[in-house]
Amino acid sequence: GLAQHLLHRVAGQLEEHRRRGIRAGIGYSTYAAKTSREDDATNVLCLPGRFLNPDDAKEILRVWLQTPFSAAPRHERRIGKIGQIEQENMK
Repeated sequence: GLAQHLLHRVAGQLEEHRRRGIRAGIGYSTYAAKTSREDDATNVLCLPGRFLNPDDAKEILRVWLQTPFSAAPRHERRIGKIGQIEQENMK
C-alpha cells in the first residue's frame, strides 16, 4: 500500500544520507510523527510532499515538534543499540 511505498522510497534516501546521531522518521500521519518522537527520539522529520496537502503537513509537523521522547526503558535501550551500531559502522 501507500505506507509501504513511502517507507521503501524514504528508507533508501535515508540510508544514502545516513549520519551519526541522525534519527529520521517518516511523517505520513500525525500518529506516525508522534510515535517516531516518543519511541525513537527522531530529530529529523521527512514529509512525503506528494501525498500530503499543506494543512496536513503543518499539523503533522506541529504534532512532531510538540511530542517529547518518552524515555521509557525499552526506548532508551533501542536508542543505545542504534548508537552502538553507529560507533561500529560509522568511523
